[in-house]
Amino acid sequence: MLRNYFLTTLRQLWKKKFYFFNVHYDHQGVQARRESSLLMLKKIKEIAGNEPAVFTGDLNGSHESEWYQSLSNSGWLKDAYKQVTHPYANNGSFNGFGATLHRTEIIDHIFVTAPFTVKKWGILTDTYHGKFPSDHYPILTVIAL
Repeated sequence: MLRNYFLTTLRQLWKKKFYFFNVHYDHQGVQARRESSLLMLKKIKEIAGNEPAVFTGDLNGSHESEWYQSLSNSGWLKDAYKQVTHPYANNGSFNGFGATLHRTEIIDHIFVTAPFTVKKWGILTDTYHGKFPSDHYPILTVIAL
């Protein structure tokens, strides 16, 4: 009985359709970042239409940046960070391979559209014996469709 329930649940999950987009914005050009957000909004709508979508990326901009605000205020994309009561963010998402550990800015973002719900969000700051796998910490989110 449990096996049949599990297989039925898996089949239902496999039938769900959503789109996933990822981007890395320019780190120097302010105008390029502004235009990137406008272009991403246009392309996500064009490609995904009304289907559920996830958009992730290094936007090289905090929650206060104009290009982040364009996405966040779109009325369509929702920042996963803002959808949870207690985001796990003890520091910023950029670490510069350890050179900038005391930053608090979050420049890596995860956005979702309806009907996704966000359960958890956090910056994973683990290192391996002081070695960093990247100049950014990974962002983890648990979402449900």
